Amino acid sequence: MSHKLRLAMWVSLLAALAGEGQAEVGGGLTAERGGTASTETGAAAEAAPPIPGVPALLRVRLDHVESAHGSYYWNQDLFVARDRTVMANSVANKTAVPGENEWLATRFTGVAAAADYAALLQALTDTHIGVRSDRCSVVNFDVLHTTGVYEITWYGILLRRSLVIIELNGGTSPECPADLLALAKQIIAFARATGVADFGPPFLAR
Repeated sequence: MSHKLRLAMWVSLLAALAGEGQAEVGGGLTAERGGTASTETGAAAEAAPPIPGVPALLRVRLDHVESAHGSYYWNQDLFVARDRTVMANSVANKTAVPGENEWLATRFTGVAAAADYAALLQALTDTHIGVRSDRCSVVNFDVLHTTGVYEITWYGILLRRSLVIIELNGGTSPECPADLLALAKQIIAFARATGVADFGPPFLAR
């Protein structure tokens, strides 16, 4: 199956997943399907056709607040397929400037470079992600204080999957082991190298 067709299917998948928890904005919910935008007006939306053959590898969800002089809220989702297709969406609310209260939404679709994808696979292998179920925390002391949650869901064959949850500052869980933090950083590096700008909290992007 061509990358162009897979990208179109992933656009539909991301729209469906993002719509699970999104609130309505401006009287309607806007979603992309097959590269086109549509606005729901309250009537039942037409059911999207099944999406065949999407070889899922990872779904990463980041929900965090960066605080310094004001705050910056981020909700980010990253989807990675086993054919190197990458999709991401992000919603940010910046209140650092007095009087400013804007919601900024972005969406990305692309294909990872083979070397970047190989490095991601190696990090997943080194962490034994298929048998992990950690819930742990990480603390940073940067001027830009970050709180929130970083969830990594890995998908294997025969409906296998695993979920790891990292609490960012303020969690009561035990400290994250070094290999899991290395994976969290590798995922952020992978996303940014692929073109997903500003993915992940700054203190984990170094």
